[in-house]
Amino acid sequence: MSWQYKHDVQILLVEDNPTDVDLITRYIKRCDKRSYRLNSVERLSSAIDYLRESDVDVVLYDLALPDSDGFSGGKRIIDEFPTIPVIVITGVEDERMGGSVIEAGAQDYLVKDGLGPELLEHSLHYAIERAKVMRALYTSEKQSRLIVETATDAFIRVNYQGKIVDWNQRAQRLFGWDRVE
Repeated sequence: MSWQYKHDVQILLVEDNPTDVDLITRYIKRCDKRSYRLNSVERLSSAIDYLRESDVDVVLYDLALPDSDGFSGGKRIIDEFPTIPVIVITGVEDERMGGSVIEAGAQDYLVKDGLGPELLEHSLHYAIERAKVMRALYTSEKQSRLIVETATDAFIRVNYQGKIVDWNQRAQRLFGWDRVE
């Protein structure tokens, strides 16, 4: 399997346990399909500062940090940096927690005990690729919205039940009803 990227993959590891940092560093060094650059911080606050100042392709986020409660910090990263994929790494295998973090926007949920170089590289690759697709989708939606909003024709969007769910400014002027009405 050949995965091509235009540059080294920049990874930010948010982990306060030095043993786990060493282990993940060794796993990253054993990944042979890409060139990875790993930087690590021990706190959520340091991660936020780092992400504001540096280009990062993916975040590996531990759930047990001294300045964050569970996934609230990961959610903060996702909310503040929505184009950067977040992979949760944890020492606790909990299917409900895994489902919750995925629903909140994490790309993957990995348990440290089952982690190895191949699984980590697989997760990194797919998180980065999904993030690329999501950025392209967002850009496409934004462009489509702009086209519809500036069109001289009225556009009305209805759901599968036939209920109007949105319309453009031209439809609003034509029919005389505000969108919220």
